[in-house]
Order: sequence, then C-alpha cells, then structure tokens
Amino acid sequence: MCGPRHADYLRGNNEIAGFKFATFGVIFAVLLAFAIIVIWERFNQADTDVANEAGATALRLTRGLDAEHGGEISKATTAESCRILSPHPRRRRARP
Repeated sequence: MCGPRHADYLRGNNEIAGFKFATFGVIFAVLLAFAIIVIWERFNQADTDVANEAGATALRLTRGLDAEHGGEISKATTAESCRILSPHPRRRRARP
C-alpha cells in the first residue's frame, strides 16, 4: 500500500490541491479587495452626507432668529460648509 505507485498517486493529488488552493486564494483576495473598496466609498459618502445635513440643519435653525443674527449665522455656516467640502487643500485651511 505504501509503495512507489502510491507515492506517485499522492504527489499528483498534491499538485492538483496546490493549484486549487492558489486559485481559491486569488479569488478570495480579489473579492476581499472589492469589498474593502465598496465599504470605503460608502464611508466617504456618509461623511459628506453628515456634513451636508449639519449645514442644512444650521441654516434651518437660523430662520427662527432675528434678521441680523440669523443672516450672520447663515453666511458663516454657508462659508464654512463650502470650505469643508472643498477638495483643494489650500481652501481647507482655517480662515481668520
């Protein structure tokens, strides 16, 4: 049972198993990378949505104030939202 013919048979099975494991590993790596990219994109979209909603909420709350203070807060909120959402690094710096 443990003769040379049996060893050749097992060697052939090992080669096939190695190929199958390598194929499975590549497929798993590609699917994992795809999942990570999708999750990262959703995270970035959620971050943008939160910033937009915060700005919109602040603008809605300024309607209840008098014209002078409400206008100032509305202008400041709009300017800050534009600064935060701007993709250019120089525009993201704090302004005095």
